[in-house]
Amino acid sequence: MKTLTVSFELGEKMVTLKQELEPAEETASAISRLLAEIEAVEPPGKATVGQLRALYARAASAGWEKSRVREYLEEKLGTSVSDEIVGVADRKEFSRLINQVYGPEIPGKATAAQMRVLWAKALNKGWQRDKVRSFLEEKVGAGRDEQIIGCIDQALVSTAIDAIEAA
Repeated sequence: MKTLTVSFELGEKMVTLKQELEPAEETASAISRLLAEIEAVEPPGKATVGQLRALYARAASAGWEKSRVREYLEEKLGTSVSDEIVGVADRKEFSRLINQVYGPEIPGKATAAQMRVLWAKALNKGWQRDKVRSFLEEKVGAGRDEQIIGCIDQALVSTAIDAIEAA
């Protein structure tokens, strides 16, 4: 059996992929398969395709048009071109950009700022994310930020924050 080996640099590391060729398999198809795997490998600490998709998904759920998302990316990163973001932008910074996408605040309803406070208090107490979501389900009837912000009564979320402080 033949083995096909491809090596490439990723950041400051050398990555090697090996693929055993099936007896009847052509080298060209094995190379194509390896190249597809290489494309899926993301540079460490850099924004991923999944994060870019998550940003667009969150923005769509907040009622943003694609043009508004592009403007947001231009403002925050200086570009809205995916090839200039994926594998280039800092992963943690991009994660913060995703978390900042919410719809307009509705008077009397939970805000993004409230949710940041709630999460900060819970995580500082050592709670795991699953525990926070379960707690939110129990206290406010929803476990995800996008289900709470602009939907759940602000006072109810404040009560949940107080309960976390008291825990």
